[in-house]
Amino acid sequence: RQDQPLGTGHAIMCAEPSLSGPAVIAYADTLIRADFNLDPEADAVIWTKIVENPEAYGVVKLNAEENITELVEKPETFVSDQAVIGIYYFKDVAVLKGKLQEILDENITNGG
Repeated sequence: RQDQPLGTGHAIMCAEPSLSGPAVIAYADTLIRADFNLDPEADAVIWTKIVENPEAYGVVKLNAEENITELVEKPETFVSDQAVIGIYYFKDVAVLKGKLQEILDENITNGG
């Protein structure tokens, strides 16, 4: 449980003791239906949905193979209409945990 609104990375690290092995991370404010088929060979998956007003969401840039190449938070100009819906899979969530710890240690905040 996150007691203070200190960002998504901090929210995930509130569950730090349980961050090992494969994991699905879903934010409580995610109220959307999606196809949750999972490629067991994938290292990570970010589910997205096409939306009408992408500037109100975090969106993804895709390459020709439809792999995510970049995440863009609430773009001011059109990047993509594929919005991140707040559900993620990690084959080894310890990798994410390590990177999030670096962000917290360096006090990188929203926009940084």
